[in-house]
Amino acid sequence: RNGTEVARIADPVARLHAALQATDAYFERTHEMLTALARDMDIPMIWEATAPLRQDAADRRAVVLQGFRLRGARRERLNAAIELALDFETWRLLRQRRQLGASTTIDLLVDMVRAVA
Repeated sequence: RNGTEVARIADPVARLHAALQATDAYFERTHEMLTALARDMDIPMIWEATAPLRQDAADRRAVVLQGFRLRGARRERLNAAIELALDFETWRLLRQRRQLGASTTIDLLVDMVRAVA
């Protein structure tokens, strides 16, 4: 699913789940490239070239956060949890190092975000 499809989902938990499914599929397809980029992110040319990827990640977080309707400190905590859930390094830890399956990883991250919400 793309961001527009995910944004149409009214239920915030279902929206989060759909965003995590899409993110997992994207990371699965592109993890070798993203690993190399993460390794070289301190190189100014790489940092500049990856601006669209960082903006895409920020847009995905905003779409998920929008569904929850929280304010103040609770919203900030939720935003941090969503960022962690959608982060490539989190995906690498759970899917590659811990060798969790996609469904298990997604369910774990949904539970984590729901605990903060």
